[in-house]
Amino acid sequence: SPGKAIVFIGIHRVKTPSFVMTSQSPEPPGMRPAPTRSRLLAKFGKAKAMNPFDEEEKRAVQNMSEGTKVILSMHNTAELSALCGTMCLAVDGTNKEKTERVQGFIGKEVVRTRNPEKAYSNFLHLVWEGILFEYLRSQGSPLKSGEHDPRVFTILFWRKRALQQQGGTFRPHYMPRLVRPRFINEKLDDDLRALLNGVSAKEVYVKESEKRIKSNSDYRNVVMYLAAVTDMHDFEQDARSYLMGEVNMLRGRADHMTEALALNTSQALEMEGKHHVMAEQWCRTVAAQEASVDAYMGMLNDLLCESNALAGTLQEFLESHGGREGNRLHPTLREKLSGLVPRLLARYHFDLHSASEEAKKDKERLDFCDEELARQKRVLRFETERADAAERECERWRARHGALQTAAAQRMAQLEEEASWLYSESGSGLVERFVQERRFDMVRPAFEAMLLSGKADEEAKGAGMLEALGIMDRQGINQLLEGRAMRREELEQRGAVAVALAEKVAPPPSGASSKGEEGKGPKKIGGKKKK
Repeated sequence: SPGKAIVFIGIHRVKTPSFVMTSQSPEPPGMRPAPTRSRLLAKFGKAKAMNPFDEEEKRAVQNMSEGTKVILSMHNTAELSALCGTMCLAVDGTNKEKTERVQGFIGKEVVRTRNPEKAYSNFLHLVWEGILFEYLRSQGSPLKSGEHDPRVFTILFWRKRALQQQGGTFRPHYMPRLVRPRFINEKLDDDLRALLNGVSAKEVYVKESEKRIKSNSDYRNVVMYLAAVTDMHDFEQDARSYLMGEVNMLRGRADHMTEALALNTSQALEMEGKHHVMAEQWCRTVAAQEASVDAYMGMLNDLLCESNALAGTLQEFLESHGGREGNRLHPTLREKLSGLVPRLLARYHFDLHSASEEAKKDKERLDFCDEELARQKRVLRFETERADAAERECERWRARHGALQTAAAQRMAQLEEEASWLYSESGSGLVERFVQERRFDMVRPAFEAMLLSGKADEEAKGAGMLEALGIMDRQGINQLLEGRAMRREELEQRGAVAVALAEKVAPPPSGASSKGEEGKGPKKIGGKKKK
């Protein structure tokens, strides 16, 4: 309708959203409903209003379909099978059947996405570049540079052909045209009407002078006639001069308008070229942006899938090492990757610490086993030597006394039993020795505390117990007591010296003179020292 325009974004028509109300609200009864269309569109009735972009879109889709058929016909059997496998289609059958499958798949994508250009662009991204180069060369638009993507260039080629089929880049526009009927009188301007009125007035005056000359032969009428004719000629001369000036001015304006029209035409041609270049650049930019967006979305999808897979692996690992409660996982929900990584690190440090502790314990066990093995080796060597000696003795006795063979065998059995008993006794002795040492270590601090308590009966008991149990001998006990007495004497001497120094530095009592204090102080100290 007048005053409104149809808005297009790119090459697709903008659809009215579903939430926009297209119908008018119901009017109250008795009122005339508001018109939904203009009077000009109302004259066409229910006819569909022409959209100049529909034809271009149809031609572009037709070019894409025909170009796709040509590109598929340039594939051989192996290439068509590979293309069908990439598109998750059946790879068996003839080339015609494979081509029909690919075309049917593209048609379904066009119906599903309602974007033919995107569907055909996705198809071209699966085609080998060499076939696209050959297709463009066969269509008369060879791509001689590797800077441009042949897929994007093919889409631009189809769009450009759709524009060329219409005959130009710009669309026709409606221009109002006014047709003047011949029976309508032309309206003169005020200046031209004044000139005509002035000439008519002068002609009336000349005709009146002629009538007077014819009626009365007086020279004054002749003078008046000549004056009227001269006045009319002067007025006509002024009118011709005015009209010549107007004609020259209009010619100048016509020349100026011609030059302006030529300049506008050249500018329009230049703008048409710029518009064509900008259209190609815009299509190329949009195609590149769509390709980058598709690649970015694919990267995001891959990253999200890897993150989810890694989160699932980490959660399974944590569940198998410690369980959900041990790793503080949610009992039912799936944890995120950001929350699983700290738990994995905590589990790693915990397992590392546990492994180090187990390694230390295993090392201690190995050391103990090594010592036990060394001791068993010594015992075994000793017993082996004894067994060898016994065997030599038996051989000697067997050679000398064959009759004593049975007795020798019984003796060997008895010796083996004694060896086993010795093994058990030695092990029991080691265990008792170890237990006794542990007990001595436990009771030794208590006995030493009794020995150093300063009480005679406790000291006697502590010394007796230490000597009786074999923890310390008498010389060690004496050394311990002497060291304690020396430390006690040293402490007493230090205390006496400290007291003496404190009395020397102490202030004098009140009422005594400084001389008396000085005289009495050293004598008291000296007396104490003599005592």
